[in-house]
Amino acid sequence: MMHKTRIVIIGAGCSGLSVAWGLCGRKNLEVTLLEAAPAVGGLSRTLEHDGLRFDIGPHRLSPQLPGIVEKIRGLPGIDLLELENEHGVYFNGTVYSYPPKLRNMCSASSLKFTTVFAAGWLRARSQAVLRMLSSRRTDNTTFEDIILHSFGRPFSEMVAFPMIRKVWGTKDLHEDFARIRFELPTIGTMLKRFLRGRSLPGVSMFYYPRQGFGRIPDAMAEFVRSQGQVIELTANIRRIEAETIKGPFHISYEKNGREHHLVADRMVSTISNRTLIGYLAAPLASPIMPLAEAFPSRTMRLGILAVRNFQLPARVIIFPEEHIIFNRLSSFDQFSPELCPDGQAIILCDVICDHGSRYDTMSNEQFDQVLTEAVLELGWFGRNDILRAFNVRCPGAYPVLNHERYQAQDRIEAFFENSGIVLCGREASSDYNNAHNAIGKGFLVADYLAGNIDAETMRERSRIVGRLPIQD
Repeated sequence: MMHKTRIVIIGAGCSGLSVAWGLCGRKNLEVTLLEAAPAVGGLSRTLEHDGLRFDIGPHRLSPQLPGIVEKIRGLPGIDLLELENEHGVYFNGTVYSYPPKLRNMCSASSLKFTTVFAAGWLRARSQAVLRMLSSRRTDNTTFEDIILHSFGRPFSEMVAFPMIRKVWGTKDLHEDFARIRFELPTIGTMLKRFLRGRSLPGVSMFYYPRQGFGRIPDAMAEFVRSQGQVIELTANIRRIEAETIKGPFHISYEKNGREHHLVADRMVSTISNRTLIGYLAAPLASPIMPLAEAFPSRTMRLGILAVRNFQLPARVIIFPEEHIIFNRLSSFDQFSPELCPDGQAIILCDVICDHGSRYDTMSNEQFDQVLTEAVLELGWFGRNDILRAFNVRCPGAYPVLNHERYQAQDRIEAFFENSGIVLCGREASSDYNNAHNAIGKGFLVADYLAGNIDAETMRERSRIVGRLPIQD
């Protein structure tokens, strides 16, 4: 009888599911996914509550990885809509399109800031061109320098930095995060966008499933199950034991009140490194135990408002000003109108908070009331237009990508190098990935486990996929 290599994947989000998908058809492998939640998808789920369907934030599938898009499109039941990113920035009582559009300069209230921001950006880009022409090298080694040189001082200080502090709790983030997260527009690109009044074709478009983004992980799970792989939901890991980090690994988990045991020759972790370290039994985790605290994250409380006869000015609008409690509004009906009741807009409101902070400790009723009043202060609709209001708590939704985290990540990756444990996905890396990055990384790990590529090739390609610019 042929011996099968037993692979256990921890976490059935987009990255874990794509690892399993990439290993389908390998008769010499036995694959099991362990997921603590009652459903697959992680933060990419589409939830149902109070008669409404909505995503945990404005997810999208990027065309930057065309092979991934085609694989997703080939799954049964997937109907991808092609949409254009429509972003806005709410500042000083006005919604500004980003990239800027001519209509933003048609009112006296917006002309002042549009002019100031544009002048600051042109100055920053001109200085960059002069440095290039003069062959003077400048090392933009800090997060702050990169943002300033990319967007100009006025926009950075009035919009970008306040927004960054609001979302991540600090401005002292790692410089790699600036290069990954924020688009660095050239003068030519911005002028073309401005004159056209819209984004360039293919530059700022995305794909979205007609049935909600959660249809993607659901379809992936259906496929891997059809190929004989096992997905255990509500599987809460208690401990992982092994004599060495090369394995085999003895995994104990609880499901439906009973303790279960698995043995894995190889293990893929798509969960946070902090959680993984907590699962590893001593002395296996002793060398990296002190690093657990270097992986902080912030909670998102997602408020959902169903509003009658209203349309948000853009699909996604960010709110950098600190007196506004939410950092982003997105309009789910503008992603897939078919999932929303007729005549209603479904507004998703992101409020980021730390554990134990004011908004974290509020009861659901208190939070709904505070959030509703904050949205009403915008003056976009009246109280009687709000049909429903509720919220969902999403712990660990925003990893804090500071220097300490990057240093700890390097040490953990070195610790697991040449071991039986492979780290994969957003939570197990220092890349702030969207779903398309996570899926791309998952397929690379599958190629590595299947013996198609070596470890160094996997790491190099994962760094490329993980550092694709993110538009959300």
